Amino acid sequence: MWKKVRVVLLIVLSIGVFVLSGYYSVNLLLVKREVIIPSVTGEVLETATSILRKRGLKVHTEYSKTYDYPDSTVFYQHPKHGQKVLRGFPVKLYVSQNDDTTVCPDLTGLDLSNANMSLMRMGLKIGRIIRVKGRINLKDQIIFQSPDPFDNVRRGSEIDIYINDGVKKKHVIVPYLLNNDLNYISSISEDMGLSISASGDPSGTVVFQGLVPGSVVRPGTIMALEVQKGLVSSQAPENGINRIIPLSTDYGFYNLNFTLPNYFGTKRVKVVLHEGRSKKTILSEKLKGGDRINKLIKHSEKIVIKIYLGGILIKELRSE
Repeated sequence: MWKKVRVVLLIVLSIGVFVLSGYYSVNLLLVKREVIIPSVTGEVLETATSILRKRGLKVHTEYSKTYDYPDSTVFYQHPKHGQKVLRGFPVKLYVSQNDDTTVCPDLTGLDLSNANMSLMRMGLKIGRIIRVKGRINLKDQIIFQSPDPFDNVRRGSEIDIYINDGVKKKHVIVPYLLNNDLNYISSISEDMGLSISASGDPSGTVVFQGLVPGSVVRPGTIMALEVQKGLVSSQAPENGINRIIPLSTDYGFYNLNFTLPNYFGTKRVKVVLHEGRSKKTILSEKLKGGDRINKLIKHSEKIVIKIYLGGILIKELRSE
């Protein structure tokens, strides 16, 4: 009886050992056959096929018409990279097929930097840059392009862009120019929107202007100036800021023309006017670095102008 039991136990034990050894052998074989699928998106088909076959994987391809990638470039794969599969597993590659043309992207509303990156992604380049005045305030943004958006163009083509250089002025407020150097006035006349016709000594200062300060005229209006030397003193302003000039009348005009320092993005700019005991904010808005502040200020007492950038005082001007 015991002999039969021992025989049965030996048979069962042998079967168990055989099953376990077979199980571990199969697992070991499976582990050795496992591979991790590499990423081949963005590679040309020949290179992608070589990479996959070196891992022991099969390659299936499907061509698709697309202008987002150069011809014969893998733009999608299935399964995705990083997955574990057995050797011999098929990987399907979706390959671009085109005639070396691409679609011109829509650049409207972009600034120059973002437009350049958008064109580079499509294999295109910036051509001519034309700055024009617009009817709406989209300064430094693209308002037109040639060729048009979504046109088919050859890779490497140049795209001409038209950038808004600010709102086209419909009217100009005449600034107070007496006691200023003629050279300085000539340098800012284009920004003022006025044409200057001067008579007298060019090295002198303005003693008469033909348009009343504060009056509204059309852009390009000609303003006559009389310039004489020795009647009044003058000193060229710093940083494009018109100095404050004492006036013999009950009130005067001050033309604030200030260029902000360069910085990234936009910051809150605040201009505060102190006149006698009163104080008021004449500007509070977000501006870009390098933007200019142009304000014609009417005053009857000595004034102090303070310019704040991001809450920090960067410039203070006082009347004489």
